[in-house]
Amino acid sequence: MTWFLKVTEKESLTFGIEENGAESLWGSATGEIFLAWDAQDELPEKLRNAAISWSIRTPESADRHIDGNNDGLFQRVRSDPQTVHGIIQFYEANADFNLCESVTFRMIVPSIRFAAVRRLFEMSMLSRAPVEYLLSIPFNSFRRVGVPENGVPTVSEFIQNGKPIFFREFTLTAKRVLDYIEPASE
Repeated sequence: MTWFLKVTEKESLTFGIEENGAESLWGSATGEIFLAWDAQDELPEKLRNAAISWSIRTPESADRHIDGNNDGLFQRVRSDPQTVHGIIQFYEANADFNLCESVTFRMIVPSIRFAAVRRLFEMSMLSRAPVEYLLSIPFNSFRRVGVPENGVPTVSEFIQNGKPIFFREFTLTAKRVLDYIEPASE
């Protein structure tokens, strides 16, 4: 299974430097999930329509930025900081924090690789033509109902119980949007 996140000029993109000097990127995206089994219609509408947010950080990031809910990502990153680690989580809408359902993707990349990731995103700030990014995040599917517990949540556990999905890789691609028409100057 793969979750595709598309970041265009319509979504937010933020560069940050934390208090300890660690760099980070975060923003919003549109998303689409492709399941290995033919069950797209089994995904609840609130999951298919959820807002998407993402962040990419380094292992030097503050603990609260890596795993503020203490769901296990922090331990994975600290035990192997030279490997990509990530977590996907669903959040219900609530009046205090989320105005709508959302799915968040937190990716931690080794510091040595962060510069290349940052450089790709810098293109959108420097380019006169729009740049479109695609984050491809493969993960181990949702566990089917009736399959014994194996660390991977079912769709309902992911949505109703907030059980996270962990991943160890992602692909980032960038392309210039070719059908862009520059606004006429006055």
